[in-house]
Order: sequence, then C-alpha cells, then structure tokens
Amino acid sequence: MDRARMLLILGVLLPVAGCLDDLDRATRQTTAGLFGSTDTRTEADLLEIDQVAKLTRDSAKFEGFMAIASRPSLPPRIQAHLARRVMDSLYSEKDIQAVLEQLMDGRFSCEAKKEILQNLNRFKSNDIRTELLLRINRMSGCFEEPADASEAAHAS
Repeated sequence: MDRARMLLILGVLLPVAGCLDDLDRATRQTTAGLFGSTDTRTEADLLEIDQVAKLTRDSAKFEGFMAIASRPSLPPRIQAHLARRVMDSLYSEKDIQAVLEQLMDGRFSCEAKKEILQNLNRFKSNDIRTELLLRINRMSGCFEEPADASEAAHAS
C-alpha cells in the first residue's frame, strides 16, 4: 500500500514540477523583454519614473522627477519617457517647466526634444510654451544614442 501511495504521489508531483519549471522559464523570458531590452539599468529607470508618477502628492512627484532629471547621462529613451510622464503626471505647469528645464541642462536628447515639442499644446500658459520653445531653439543640437549602443541593448 505504501508503494502504491508513493507512485500516486510521484505521478502527481512530477508533472506539476515540470509545469512550474515551464512557468518560471516563461516568466523570466517575459520580464526580460518587458521593455524591449534586457538592459536592467534602463528597466529600473523606466520603473522608477512610473513609480514616481504614481505618488499621490504633487510635491513628492516633483521632487522625484527633479532628482531623476538631474542625473548626468540619461539615455534618450529614458529622457523621452521622463518628459512624457512629467507632462502627464504633474499638475502645476511651473513644476513641469522646471523639471523639463532641468532635463535640458544635461545632455539633452533629440527624442526628448521631440516629445516636448509634440506636447506643447498641453500647456495653457503661452509664457511657458514660449520659454520652452526659446530654450529648445537656443540649444545647438541634441545628442542621439550611438547606433551600436541601441543595437547592443536590443540584441542582449
């Protein structure tokens, strides 16, 4: 009788263990490609920006976005995502302007510049629109991520 129970238990547990292994493998594959790359720094930055956007107090969002925008070398993709989330999440147009200008103080990317220009209509204040346009216009250019770096990030 003990042998029969043992065979029954093994007959049930072995297929379940195989399913668990398949689920674990599928989960790892899905989360590794969640943002289109396996670059953990980029994924962490994207998640951090999204978490700051979910904060309830506008002042906390502003402080979090300012801290991220002041980092020295944010990749273009992160800059564009930050600009989008800032414009979607913050209530005060002055706060939005301050974060975007902080972002522009660093190595400002063409992708982030495009994101801001496409969403200028979100600002009700013509003064803020004008100030952002003038600031963008005064910039000599914008940097692009080298093709090798973006291809390497997508390949890994």
